Amino acid sequence: NLIPLEWFEKILNGNRIAVEADALDGVKKKLKDVFKSRPVPKVALDRVTQDSNLFHYGELHFDKGGLFFLAEFKDIEVQRRLEAVLKLLGDEGLGGRRTAGYGLFDVEPDTIELEIPENADRYLLLSLYWPPQNERNILSLKNSSYQMVRRAGWFLLDDGRSYRRRPIWMFSEGSVLNIRPIGGVADVTPDAVPDKHVYRFGYAFILPIKAVDHANL
Repeated sequence: NLIPLEWFEKILNGNRIAVEADALDGVKKKLKDVFKSRPVPKVALDRVTQDSNLFHYGELHFDKGGLFFLAEFKDIEVQRRLEAVLKLLGDEGLGGRRTAGYGLFDVEPDTIELEIPENADRYLLLSLYWPPQNERNILSLKNSSYQMVRRAGWFLLDDGRSYRRRPIWMFSEGSVLNIRPIGGVADVTPDAVPDKHVYRFGYAFILPIKAVDHANL
């Protein structure tokens, strides 16, 4: 799931890499140093009897930096609008206990450069991918390496009622496909709310990858 950037570039270009167990352990250790979690004790009081009930919730603290995501823009106006949305989210916070000041963040745009192959014959997913019907018809799973994941979850209506989204299956991050995937937006509206429209984003974020010639291994 997690490999150094130099390994990743070699894999993209169809090169073999020699990996030892202690090298992978070193990568995992670096990840553990990025953030720490700790339990925080709290006490809830019964509104009627005032009886106390001890419980814990978890806090996540980043040592340096924080979370990141990748994005590719074809329209500068879309980029500006997304940056405005991210700034608003940073001011309001993500996750639970936002009223207590948790989940605030700053956005720092940056770029990343990768050496990618010119004669790629496969495509590597960096995101979840939901293929529409026209792509399913041409996708050959015999020449692909993939994993499927089930996505469901809940959504909240304006009146406060919550409903479960209709579950769908998607290709997971790290899957290698033999076509250039585009993806689409899946309608996950449950039957209980036919007058609403709920969608799940399933467009693919990809990198070209060159398949390894196993005959020469």
